[in-house]
Amino acid sequence: MSPSRPFRFLCRIAAASLPVALLGACQTPAAIPASAVAAGAPPMTASVPQPSVVLQGEAVYFEKILMPAGSRLDARLVDPARTGDARVLAERSTTVGAGPYEFELEVPRARLREGDRYGVEVMVAMPDGTPRFRTRSPEPVAIGATSTDLHIGRIRLEILP
Repeated sequence: MSPSRPFRFLCRIAAASLPVALLGACQTPAAIPASAVAAGAPPMTASVPQPSVVLQGEAVYFEKILMPAGSRLDARLVDPARTGDARVLAERSTTVGAGPYEFELEVPRARLREGDRYGVEVMVAMPDGTPRFRTRSPEPVAIGATSTDLHIGRIRLEILP
């Protein structure tokens, strides 16, 4: 028997078992049966993310004004039926430069009520915080019970005096 023969045999075994080992590494904790958990050990629970709705849109203005670098875009989803802090369901601020300005709001579904209408308010402020453009009134948005991603299109901003 030649000395290289056992080496080739071991290479064949390794090549045959590699796909099985890789498939085993792809298992998630949820795929492991409960009977495989050690006695007395707390069961592993996969954290389920809260379902949410993602609203995407674009804010534009028609005045020929270039906002300076470091300007801020504030977008928020509001419920006109509520008052105070409860009125704002989701908000996000980002630093922007030249428009148009894309925005995205993630709203937990638990904060939404079926059949209610909501509004999106957008404001663009100078780097020092002085508001420059904003929506005249909240832009109406209808969010369905099964909506997950919603593109609301362009929202027109008006210059503030």
